Amino acid sequence: MTMTTSNLTRLGGQALMLGGVTTALHLVARSVVTSSAGSVDLALTHGWTALNLLGTAGAILLLVGLGALLPTLVNATGLLGLLGLALVGWFWLFSGVFLNLYAALLMPWLARGAPWMLGPEASVPLAVLVVFASALLALCSGAVLLAIPFLRRRLEPTWVGIALPGGAGLAVVGDLIARRGPSSTLSLNLVTNLGPVVVAVALGSLGFRLQDPR
Repeated sequence: MTMTTSNLTRLGGQALMLGGVTTALHLVARSVVTSSAGSVDLALTHGWTALNLLGTAGAILLLVGLGALLPTLVNATGLLGLLGLALVGWFWLFSGVFLNLYAALLMPWLARGAPWMLGPEASVPLAVLVVFASALLALCSGAVLLAIPFLRRRLEPTWVGIALPGGAGLAVVGDLIARRGPSSTLSLNLVTNLGPVVVAVALGSLGFRLQDPR
């Protein structure tokens, strides 16, 4: 069967939709489990590794699916659409792929050999903090750029133009609240993860719309 542009768009839309759903479920589940035990105890469970590998898979699907939005966004906003996608992609690459792989593969090793490195008082390398800040800045900037055609009604639905920058802003607030790590309070964990969930759901909804491009 010949793979046409339309087929590729649908496949990309499916990846984006599935990635949005998977990422949102991962963040909600992570909020629940991190409120029930400390990071060292969690890292020693098999479920912790599986949960973060699920988050990695969701982020990879989002990154693959973002490519399906490229033609539509470039037609609507030119290079701004390309830049917006690249910036949002950088956030998911670091926050979704790198941090989840760290949690899945390195945290169990550290929990066995150097548990003091996982405590709330453990220092974080400056380079990691700088890269993390750059990912948050990229998310905010990229979300604003992606929101422009939706707010100007060049693309639908309009609510995506509100959800993307709104979710990015909530992500920054959440990270400021949780700067010492997850809380033992479930409601607080859900609030701190709300921003990325909103962004993931908004992107997933765009993937759903790509199933029937008009």
